[in-house]
Amino acid sequence: MTNRVLLGQLDKAIRVTGTGIPEDTFVRRREYNQISSGGSFFVTAVGIGLTKTPTASPSGDITLHFPDGTSTFVSDSYTSSGTSTTSTLQTYTGGSNNPVIFAPWIYLTDYGENDFQATPLSSSDIPGRQPYFGLKVSKEGADVTTCAQKDLLFDSTSVRTGLVYAGAKGLNLGDSADNFLTTGSKASLGYIPLVIAVEKNMGNRLEGDGSEYVEVDEISLWKTTTSTFTPCTATALGGTTTYDGPVDGRGYDQISSTDENALNVSYFVLRIPCAYGYMTSTYFG
Repeated sequence: MTNRVLLGQLDKAIRVTGTGIPEDTFVRRREYNQISSGGSFFVTAVGIGLTKTPTASPSGDITLHFPDGTSTFVSDSYTSSGTSTTSTLQTYTGGSNNPVIFAPWIYLTDYGENDFQATPLSSSDIPGRQPYFGLKVSKEGADVTTCAQKDLLFDSTSVRTGLVYAGAKGLNLGDSADNFLTTGSKASLGYIPLVIAVEKNMGNRLEGDGSEYVEVDEISLWKTTTSTFTPCTATALGGTTTYDGPVDGRGYDQISSTDENALNVSYFVLRIPCAYGYMTSTYFG
């Protein structure tokens, strides 16, 4: 059966545990120490940079937990430094200098060629940051662990998914706008987002001005900007002189405010661009 759901740690990060190592410490960089023999290089040790500074001088076993959830490397032969940037680690490849690893670091002196072959600390396993945790769901027939992003139905790490960015519930707005950035102290996304809303007054209404009547298919009409969500009125009949689109507030002729106003409103702002000129790679990932 195809794996279609991935929940938890989503990228390749190696966790480090041991006495004196803070919780959720990960490898941010690695450099192998190697010797040359017979025209080939063999690993004799490895230096790893840490995402967090040890709270004390590490003691006992240091364990590297690999992304597959089962592979580990345990070491009791190592040196370490928790000094911020003054103590650096230099490894070598056949006598040539490797780039410096700034502290905090641990130098595993018993990580040899056999360990490298069994559990390599490849560059793809080192994201250089805390790993992503979240949820991915793939399309039918697509393996969530290997498929391209276009074959994902949901990816909580991407701006292409419907992540809830802001919103509110139970509002009685009447004809007023609601600023969805102010209530949650949110920064602007930089584009007009997609908003999903429900309210008490939804569905069709019959509007008339005394001489003619039109049916409004959906009275729950809204205008969205980069910061506000505003109830609107369609202008197919009456109320304006230009008929050039919806106007702010609900104001249909011969419909009571209790039947048209924005009451008991709940809405969710999603991190999805929804405006001409903004559905590009700049904003859409």
